[in-house]
Amino acid sequence: NTFEAFAPSQFNPGNVVIITGVSRGSSSGDFTVKFYDGANKVQTHFQFQAFLERQEIELNSQLENGEFGEKIIAATSSAPFSIGQTFKLALAITESDFLVAVNGERISNMAFRDDILRLLGSLTGLEVISNNGLSVLVQGVDFLRIKPDCDGFERFTE
Repeated sequence: NTFEAFAPSQFNPGNVVIITGVSRGSSSGDFTVKFYDGANKVQTHFQFQAFLERQEIELNSQLENGEFGEKIIAATSSAPFSIGQTFKLALAITESDFLVAVNGERISNMAFRDDILRLLGSLTGLEVISNNGLSVLVQGVDFLRIKPDCDGFERFTE
């Protein structure tokens, strides 16, 4: 299944998107959150992918040529996603990075792979896509604005 949300205004440093959801179905599945280019909805500027069974989180983005870059494996001290358990995922935008926090823990960041002005000017929304027998029920999406460095943004996932 797919859930889509549009940003209420243009993304800027200091924006935080908080997704509250619950996973249902097969733990062998995965889900993806994508910030996409509103001009064509083809280029993915940021991709978060969670694999429940192996408790692995990957971050990536597409390059200008449409190929995905080198993925970043995020380290977590716990298993943030389980079948039937509610989670809170925060994705924050600074002046140079995407930041990720889950359930109160800041887990990773990924530097922008595109020019910041082009990137922020073209981000218009996000998609949550469930795969391989997993279904993520999105219960809420909140868009917040805090300081541009997003210091302490993980508190919104507690």
